[in-house]
Amino acid sequence: MDQTSSNSIHLTPRVFAHFWSLLKLFDTALALPIRQGKMWPGARPPSEKFGRHLATLKLMLCLDNLAIAHTYKQDSQDSWGNGEIPSVGVKALVNSLRADLHLRDQEIRSQAEESDDSKSFKYTRTKALYGAEVRMTDIYMRAVVAIFREPDLQSVVTSAHPDFESPYGVAPLSSINDVAFDKDDYTELDWLPTDQFPKFHMGEVASCPEFSFVKKIEEVRQPSDDSTQGASKMSKFGSEPSHECIMGRELGNYMSLSFSAHADVFLR
Repeated sequence: MDQTSSNSIHLTPRVFAHFWSLLKLFDTALALPIRQGKMWPGARPPSEKFGRHLATLKLMLCLDNLAIAHTYKQDSQDSWGNGEIPSVGVKALVNSLRADLHLRDQEIRSQAEESDDSKSFKYTRTKALYGAEVRMTDIYMRAVVAIFREPDLQSVVTSAHPDFESPYGVAPLSSINDVAFDKDDYTELDWLPTDQFPKFHMGEVASCPEFSFVKKIEEVRQPSDDSTQGASKMSKFGSEPSHECIMGRELGNYMSLSFSAHADVFLR
């Protein structure tokens, strides 16, 4: 949580490409057993998985002054002929973000479909999201365009249109001193703009004073409960005081909120 400065997330196409390339390093090849085969005779018994020992997972996120940008650099022959590189995207500003997600290990018992024995059951273990609260306040989403001057690009373009008019001029012109402008939003992994004072256009897309998402804590049924109400879900986890929980504190009176000012979702 940061009360004085902003917390920023900068998303560009190469950021996504780098992220997916990083994930590929942890694909199924890393799940193969080690020190087994002809070089290491006498295979050892498989080790226990970490997930088997993880019973409860609780995630809490508290951020103030959050800014999220998603921009695309628009490289074209016409813009290069004008010595410009425009970057188009959206910018979201959130005054406050509070999220608390609770997952727990639980066992679902259901009737085995292929068995005639009424006492034959099938057991499935899951890490279920049994409770969640997300609250965001003062949300503003804006369409942004930053046009950076790059005169050196004109020397590499041989057939540009001298009368080319930028299509981004229809957007309202804004100041780079606006809170929605951050030069880091337009920095790619392989490109750093040299123009310190770009043309900045901005238009408001949407705004919302508050958005809330609530998933009520799911009641765990026991095997002795009425089977017609659904499969029995058994768990002895979920009430551990493992973190400073904000569940029920941020949205303590959400039942009385008006839909004219809030977007509330309730799931059971």
